[in-house]
Amino acid sequence: MGARMDEIDARLGQIDAELEVLAGRSDPLTADDERRFRELEQEFGRLRTLRGELERVERAVAGGSTIPGSSLGSGPSDARSFGGDPWQRRSGALASSPADLRGRAVAAVERTAGVPVDGQQRLADAFDHHEPGTSEGDLLSRWAVASSDPAYRTAFAALVRDPMNGHRSWSADELDAYRRAETVSRQLEIGTDAGGGFMVPFQLDPTIMLTSAGSVDPLRRISRVVTAVSDVWHGVSSAGVTAEWLAEHAEAADATPTMAQPTVNIFKGSAFVPFSVEWEGDAVNGMNELAKLLLDAADQLMAAAHVNGTGSGQPEGVASGLAAGSKVPAGTADTIAVADVTGLQNALGARFQPNAQWLANLTVINTINSFETAGGSLRFPEVANDRLLRRPLNEASHLDTPGDTASAGNDNVLLYGDFQAGYVVADRVGTRIELIPHLVGANRRPTGQRGAWLWFRTGAGVVVDEAFRILTA
Repeated sequence: MGARMDEIDARLGQIDAELEVLAGRSDPLTADDERRFRELEQEFGRLRTLRGELERVERAVAGGSTIPGSSLGSGPSDARSFGGDPWQRRSGALASSPADLRGRAVAAVERTAGVPVDGQQRLADAFDHHEPGTSEGDLLSRWAVASSDPAYRTAFAALVRDPMNGHRSWSADELDAYRRAETVSRQLEIGTDAGGGFMVPFQLDPTIMLTSAGSVDPLRRISRVVTAVSDVWHGVSSAGVTAEWLAEHAEAADATPTMAQPTVNIFKGSAFVPFSVEWEGDAVNGMNELAKLLLDAADQLMAAAHVNGTGSGQPEGVASGLAAGSKVPAGTADTIAVADVTGLQNALGARFQPNAQWLANLTVINTINSFETAGGSLRFPEVANDRLLRRPLNEASHLDTPGDTASAGNDNVLLYGDFQAGYVVADRVGTRIELIPHLVGANRRPTGQRGAWLWFRTGAGVVVDEAFRILTA
C-alpha cells in the first residue's frame, strides 16, 4: 500500500506543478489550455479521493484514532498537530495527503494574526462540515493555506503599490505564493481577469473578517453563519421528532420526521475604494486601512440585505423573507403598544422560545423603553440592558418604524425568533479584487488616485419560517 501511495503522491506533485504553470500564465489561456486545466483538476480530485481512501484503510489497519487538539477542524491526529511551516513553498507541498493538507490549513489560520473569534469559529465549522479527502473539503483547505500565506500578502501589497509593474519586484517565494493562489482561484471557479483581478489575502476577505460585533447589523452575530465552496448552500430542516410515553409491551409510534432541504443561493457583492498615490507608498501597512474601508462598505451593503433583501440578485432578508403565517398585525395600524410586544412573544412556538432574540431599529427600541405602567414606572426597564421580556434585544437599523410606508399596517417593526434555527448566512470563500492603475476626472485626466474594486459572494435566507414572528404596524 505504501508504494501505491508514493505513486499517487508523485503524480499529484506533477499535476500540482502543471496547474501552477497554467495558472501563472500572463496571457489568457486558450481553449485547449482551459480543457487541459479542467482535466488536470478532475484527475487531481480523483487521486486525492483515492489517496484519502487508502489512508483511511491504512489507519484502520494500524488502529489509528483521532485525538483532541486544535479548536479548528477535525479528522486524524496529524491534521490537529501540524508543527511545520504550513506555507512551505516547494513542488507538491500542497499535494500531500488530505490529513496533512487539513493540518496545514488549520495551522495557517491559527497563525494568521488579527482573525476575529467569529471568523475562527466559522472556519472551524466549515472544516468540520467539509471532511478531508472530499473535493470540497480539500479545496477549502487549499484556499485557507494559499490566501493566508504571508508571501502572498506581500505580493498583493506590491501589486497595490504598483498594479502594472509590482510583480517585477516579487521574490521567488512571492511568485510561488501567487501562483498557488491563482491555482486555487481557478478551482473555486472565481475566474482569472487579464485586466488584473486576483484573489484577496485572507486578512482582507470580508467573508472572514466581518463580525458585526457592536454593529447595527447583528444578523451575522446572532444567526447561523456557514462557509460554502459552491454557489448554493444546501441544508436540512425538520419540524422535529415527537417523543412519547410508552406502556410496557406497547408498540412504539412511528416518529419519522418530515425532512426539508432548504437552500441558500450565493450572490455577488462588490465595493470600490479609491486611494491616493501618496497612500500607496506605504501599501503594506496601508492595507490595514484599505481593509477597514472595504469591510465597512461590504458590511453596509449586507446590513440592508440581511433585513430587507429580496432574494433575487441579492440575499434574502430575515424580515422580507418571512411567510404570511409568521406576521402578527399590531392592534392599531402605524402604532406599537405594550400589548403588541407581549402578544408577539406569546405568538412564537414553544420550541423556539428558549433561544429567541428580539430585533428592532433604535426608534422602536426607544419607544418600547418609554412605555410606562399605570403607576408611572417603566414597563420594560430591562431595555436599558439590551433585553426585553427576558430575552436579548438587538438593534437593526434597517427594520421599519411605524408609519414608514404609505400603506398602514405594512411596516415590519419588531422581530422575535430563534435566528440560529431559522436564518442562515452563507459566505463563499475566495473573494477577489481588481486594481485600477489610474482614476480620471471629468476631463479624462488623472486625479492622482488608484482604485481597489473588491467583489465577494455571499447569500442569506430564511430556512424555517416558524422560528420567527414579526410585528407589522
